[in-house]
Amino acid sequence: MLSCLAKMHYYLPEEETHVEFYEPLSDEDYHKIETSLNLVSEFRYYKRLKEFVVLNFKEITAFLDNSPKKITEVKFSVDYIKSTDVEFVKIELNRLLMNYLSSIRTYLDHSETKLKKRYGKSSSEFDNFKKSTNKLYDNKFAYRFIYKLRNYAQHIELPISKIGYETQRVMKSQEIRRTLTPYFDRDELLTKYSDWGVVEDDLLREKRTFPLMSIIEQMTDSILKVAEVVEKDIRKSFSLPLKEVLCMIENKSSERGMVFLARDIKKNSKGEVILYTNVFLPINEMREILNESTES
Repeated sequence: MLSCLAKMHYYLPEEETHVEFYEPLSDEDYHKIETSLNLVSEFRYYKRLKEFVVLNFKEITAFLDNSPKKITEVKFSVDYIKSTDVEFVKIELNRLLMNYLSSIRTYLDHSETKLKKRYGKSSSEFDNFKKSTNKLYDNKFAYRFIYKLRNYAQHIELPISKIGYETQRVMKSQEIRRTLTPYFDRDELLTKYSDWGVVEDDLLREKRTFPLMSIIEQMTDSILKVAEVVEKDIRKSFSLPLKEVLCMIENKSSERGMVFLARDIKKNSKGEVILYTNVFLPINEMREILNESTES
């Protein structure tokens, strides 16, 4: 299979393009490029897992910030709020929270599996991951609680059953504004689920109802700390192969063209290239993994 690096030149404003082919790649150099592409894809996957958690957290926050005006801007007493509106809020919050809990478990399980597969169970990379999660479990109530809450929500009951309303009167307009605050019910959690482990003692120290948002804020922050440990180790282990590929294309990069991998090259009888497969090289992502500037 004939492969080489190539460069697509852009000529504006006519938007014409010209492709310049470089010397054929050796099997060793081709393998280095293929390896680097796989590494970028793998790193991208870890970041995607983390982003699932962050986006689900933001979605809960956005829903509470922009909750239905029927509920949050009633001008009279709370009795005027319809039960159907409250029910909608409970359904939507539980739906969003279930997504959040699932993304937490997905991040932790997928990261553990991938690190173990790539580096081995006795590796420093896997050990650093386990140490960071174990430390959070031992020292953070929010981490322990959310870790167990996922099982409760998956097998027992929807986790949010109480919605509170903080009422404020706007003096100029005499308008009453209410802020939605979802709560966990401690006694309900303990009564309906018996597999809390050490979290049971944590819950007994909590008030009868305690708010959702402070818990998931702390949990999201914990996941970001785990991700920082994981990504730091990955950057270190991916460093050499990515640097080798960047060195291969360094003298071919410029503002006026895009370097890519041309593979499966076919030539005519005159030796002219008539067909090839264009493979994009994520140069900026390689530099980002190496903590280098993405500016050319």
